[in-house]
Amino acid sequence: MSNKNNNLYEFDEYVLNAKEGNLWRNGELIKLPAKAFDTLLMLVERQGEVLSKDEMLETIWEGAFVEENNLSQKISILRRTFGKDKTFIETVPKKGFRFVEPARAKPFELNGNLKSSENGFAAQEVPQAPEHRVDQGVSSDDNSVALENSSRTVFFAATGFLLLAVSGVAVYLYASFNRNSDNRVPSASFDYTELTDTGDIGSSAISPDGKFIVFTKPLEASNETSLHLMEIESRNDVEIKIDGDIKPGIPKFSPDGKLIYFRTSGKLAQFEKIYRISRFGGEAKLIVENVWASFSISPDGKKLAYFSKDTAGEAQKIVIRNIESGKEEVISDESRGYNARISEPVFSPDQNQLAYLPAKKINGHSAVAVIDLKTLQQNVIETPLYAIRNVVWNPDGKSIYLNGLKLGKSRQIWNLSYPKGEVTRVTSDSDSYYSLSISNDGVISVNRLDMYSNVWLVPGANLENAKQLTRGEAELGGLLTVQFVPIGDILYNARFGDDSNIRIMDFETENSRRFIDKQQLRTTHNFAFSKNRKITFFENKNRIWKADFEGTNAEKVNLGDAPKITMPAVSHDDKWLYFVKRGNDGSAIWRASIDGGNPELVLNAKNFSPETFLSVSPDGKYLAFVYVTPEKITGDDANSGNFRKFGFLDLATNEIKVVKVPAYRSILRWTNGGKSFDFPKYTKKGTAIFRKDVESEADPIKIFELENEIIFRFDWSPSGEDLVTGRGNYKMNLVLLKPQNQ
Repeated sequence: MSNKNNNLYEFDEYVLNAKEGNLWRNGELIKLPAKAFDTLLMLVERQGEVLSKDEMLETIWEGAFVEENNLSQKISILRRTFGKDKTFIETVPKKGFRFVEPARAKPFELNGNLKSSENGFAAQEVPQAPEHRVDQGVSSDDNSVALENSSRTVFFAATGFLLLAVSGVAVYLYASFNRNSDNRVPSASFDYTELTDTGDIGSSAISPDGKFIVFTKPLEASNETSLHLMEIESRNDVEIKIDGDIKPGIPKFSPDGKLIYFRTSGKLAQFEKIYRISRFGGEAKLIVENVWASFSISPDGKKLAYFSKDTAGEAQKIVIRNIESGKEEVISDESRGYNARISEPVFSPDQNQLAYLPAKKINGHSAVAVIDLKTLQQNVIETPLYAIRNVVWNPDGKSIYLNGLKLGKSRQIWNLSYPKGEVTRVTSDSDSYYSLSISNDGVISVNRLDMYSNVWLVPGANLENAKQLTRGEAELGGLLTVQFVPIGDILYNARFGDDSNIRIMDFETENSRRFIDKQQLRTTHNFAFSKNRKITFFENKNRIWKADFEGTNAEKVNLGDAPKITMPAVSHDDKWLYFVKRGNDGSAIWRASIDGGNPELVLNAKNFSPETFLSVSPDGKYLAFVYVTPEKITGDDANSGNFRKFGFLDLATNEIKVVKVPAYRSILRWTNGGKSFDFPKYTKKGTAIFRKDVESEADPIKIFELENEIIFRFDWSPSGEDLVTGRGNYKMNLVLLKPQNQ
């Protein structure tokens, strides 16, 4: 959108500089994507007017054809920037948007003689920020919230990266609370550079010399992935052609930058292969099979480090593999292994240590563990973070960068001094970051995520009758949870201020409230209901809890002892509660009377693991779950993250029938009284719900389709007629953070 306006606009504590194209808050630059700024400027210039979506799309995108969701995403970014308590932008139903905050316009004088504004900000001090400079200082509190599932990770299998949060706008270095640490990140600020705006970036990594980035992206008109190499200076990228049609997932550079290693495309929580290829493409060499989660490469380029895992158990062992000889050294903790988060063990710059993420929390916080490879002694460091996604060592070996979040906040970049263990923030905004990597000179490469999700009711599964139940894109409604309660209410996840939690809604009135008061539920997307007793069962902190349908009288259910007791399911006759006990030695399916009594063993899992959920068929014949085995679920020519194996345990015979379907998420909903089930599948137009018979070999049939959006979650009403979905979309782009002292 071309701009000939030279005005400054002051509203609340903000100054919008139309001439220079930037936004300031109390003297701090607020970084906005270009189209988000254009959206704000148009609204402010015509404050008080209702602007139609069509007019805004035509003006901001200058006649180019774009989807309406592009405008919604920009409005969402602005609302997240201002926070929940600043309702500057009003949605006028069926009409458009209106800027309701009074804004004072002042001409921008080129001689810089403007007096300071009422908020103390001098107009002549407004600088340009062509590279989105990230200044030193502490950012104001943000109201963004990331939804962290403590035992399950949400994946978008089409590109092999996880989606748990929502992006925002400003990046500032966080001033350390402890300024006496020798190894803390210095207070110099970072330059923030956006490398892409296409929104289709998958996993990525920066080269050791800082000149290139390797990344994955979807193939055109496909849900499979391709590998690309970008020259950072020119920002040009080329596809790396891989012989044999192998689909890449997580890529990493060799230390000399000449080779690229990649894990085949699929979920982190399954077994995949690692290949090696020249950065110019060609034949890919198989390095190792049956790798659990991700991997790292030693600084001398001779070894890989990754986790191996017993299928049914929780414990993982670290494997250090000589790349050329194939010789493996297995590192374990007292022969039982390590209970680690789904990530990778990372070599220190001197190769004498490995850092990894223990699954067990300390005082409710995530930790970082560092293993001395000579003595096998561990140094476990508690952090103030609720969850950490991955780690990389600072090239000087004196600190570790973390990609993590505090409860109720977005996923940021942090620095952990080592061995002192002092944590400081590197970014402080409402964005969420993934695929953390670092060059030898300390330049950080990350992916920035922008996404939205809302809950929709679809009476009769007819899109013409669809009704949107949540309207705040920043709330991520229905991203992780959406289910009908037997009485007809809807359970769903949403974000409200600093509250990331499960809510319950009467869809007729659209009134909603927090489901469990005084509890931050960190649960899976699966709830189980006892209709006769009006009890809801759910996971919380690796245990099963129960509450009534209104969410009151919540209490832990006593089901014995185990490291994890999860995945509740209620039998068709309302008599039994099924669940999974999981430990280092394996997993087992148990059941207990809903009225109380000692649990009894149903099945020990051998050579497989029941994952994600349990669900009893309405006819009581089957108990369904995700069936995980060590074998790669597809060939290397397909993205295995787009497929699932569902196990159906016959409760009469204890025999298991395994059905493989092209499901991109681990969701199963029973239909036809238990004779069939529904699951989500990618289509050429978007996503759809397909139906498959349990016992028949017939192909699945399409029941419902959504164009240009992703069905994150779905459920059928108790009558089986109405559909509720959590639906939306996302974008992922490459960003560089470069220390300004370079």
